[in-house]
Order: sequence, then C-alpha cells, then structure tokens
Amino acid sequence: MESLVLRTGLDPMLGAFHSPDFGRPSLALDLIEEFRPIVVDSLVLRLINRRQVSREDFEEPLGDADEFAEEDALGGAEETGGESRAERPHAVWLGETGRRVFFREWGRRLRESIFYEPRREVRTLEDIMKLQVYHYGRVVRGEEPAYAPFVPR
Repeated sequence: MESLVLRTGLDPMLGAFHSPDFGRPSLALDLIEEFRPIVVDSLVLRLINRRQVSREDFEEPLGDADEFAEEDALGGAEETGGESRAERPHAVWLGETGRRVFFREWGRRLRESIFYEPRREVRTLEDIMKLQVYHYGRVVRGEEPAYAPFVPR
C-alpha cells in the first residue's frame, strides 16, 4: 500500500486517521483499513478454518519465553506475585512454516477477483487496492468531489 501511495505522488506519512509518527506511513495505514476485513481478516479465518495454520505454527518471542522460564524456576506465579502464565497475555508470532503458508495464501487472496462497483467490472483485489489509492489521489488534487471507500457486495 505504501508503494501505491508513493506512485500517486502523495506522502504516505500524512494520514487522516492514523496519527503521524516517525517512520509510520499513516496514509498507507489509513487506506489499507477498508481492505482489512476482506483481505486480512477473511484470510486469517480461512487459514484457521482450513487448518492450514495451527497452534504449532506460532512461536513466543525470546523475551516472553525467558520471563516464563524464570517464573517457572521460582515456583510459578504465586512465588513471583504475578499472574499465572495461562492468565497473562504474551506475544506470539508466526514461525517460519506459518509465515510461508500465510504469505503464499496472501498472494493468492490478492489475485482473487471480485466485483468493483465504481467501474462495474470484476477486478482482482490487488487491482482494486491500486484503483482506490488513485481515487484518493484524485480527491486530494480536487479532481473528484469525495472519497468513496470500497465496499464489496
């Protein structure tokens, strides 16, 4: 999304919904929001429902694992005065196998075609994202009156 924003000649750091911060492409984050449910959320649910990704595909960052190992060595949460491991939120990330599956399916998802109402034609999600960024650029330049977010049927 950030590279698409750059192609329109807009500054990806100047968004409306995400506050500007050093290194944060706020505009790119703003524009990706309308695609989150139809690309990311649906993909994650699909991967889980089809059992392409499972609990074994996730890993804990070393910092969390070290904390829990120390807690276990001290006799559990009661000894450390904290919550038990099961009660305490901690970070996880996709391991190598999970990432490989996710990104393969991410590419497939972006190449799936759906109906794009503004042009009354079927386009890939990747094309629709590009068209929406260009639409936003035309609105900013005053060539179009208002931004219309993409809403799939």
